Amino acid sequence: VLRDPSFNAGMYANGMMQVNTGALLRVRGEAELAALLGHEFGHFELRHRLAKFKRQRGTGDALTWFGLAGGQSGSLLHLLIVGSYFKYTRDQEKEVDIKSLDYLAASPYRVGAAADIWAHRMAEDDAIAAARKQNSHSARRTAFGDSHPADI
Repeated sequence: VLRDPSFNAGMYANGMMQVNTGALLRVRGEAELAALLGHEFGHFELRHRLAKFKRQRGTGDALTWFGLAGGQSGSLLHLLIVGSYFKYTRDQEKEVDIKSLDYLAASPYRVGAAADIWAHRMAEDDAIAAARKQNSHSARRTAFGDSHPADI
């Protein structure tokens, strides 16, 4: 458990899971916690972090060759290579979401708890946007270096 106020959790290729205290504060009960942990364990079981590590090695090689060939830092190709370094794909996220729903279905918890987490997160984003007098949809845009797809 990491003392960090952000809503985040992660799973490593060696089986270590980290969960931020911000995520623990936002889940509303055991079913939502089970959904969160099941999602992260799904990444481990489906070997997404290992695939990401292999992709990152290839990205590092590409950046080295790009630099040796005289490529400019900040160019479009450079930014695309760097951007691919951090992301999980939408297909991986969809795959792990289905896996975590399977875990919930095999447990005594409600399967709908997985969707509840995101409903609460979106409501929190909407409340923050309203307090800042911003459009709530702009608060949910995917940023370039995000490791996960947007909440919507």
